[in-house]
Amino acid sequence: ETENEYIYSTYVEGMLLFDGLKNLLSEKVLIKCLKNYFTTFAFKTVTPADMIASFEKTSSLNLEPFFNSWIQGKVVFSS
Repeated sequence: ETENEYIYSTYVEGMLLFDGLKNLLSEKVLIKCLKNYFTTFAFKTVTPADMIASFEKTSSLNLEPFFNSWIQGKVVFSS
């Protein structure tokens, strides 16, 4: 509803999502996932399901619960 909410949900949450993926997968695997995603979907319209499937294929992990927790706003942080 506000510019601050937009900035937070677009930029801050996105950064936190990828930081969480880096912690889950390792930086090396995350970079591999991002490269594969870009190569596969450059200049195309994609859905969240496309991104999830691409990252799952590259990492050989079930990442749907991780992504869905972010999409549904139910992320739980642990220390």
